Amino acid sequence: ICNFLLRMKNTFGKKIDHEKVLVPFYLRRSELGEAVNLRPETVSRVFSKLIKESLIEISNDQMIFCNNFNLPKS
Repeated sequence: ICNFLLRMKNTFGKKIDHEKVLVPFYLRRSELGEAVNLRPETVSRVFSKLIKESLIEISNDQMIFCNNFNLPKS
């Protein structure tokens, strides 16, 4: 899921300040689950964790990525 979200951020994201990136987000959890081959319940758990860790915010039809939402560099 995080790889998918990071691609969305990098492709469709619009910087709204020095720490946040806004992405229009119209997918339901079930649709996102289908795209990444996971159950909607799993998608919900991952979203809950990302929100709790202040990595993303979700409201209406948009997702806001905090500046620290990146994959670890290997």
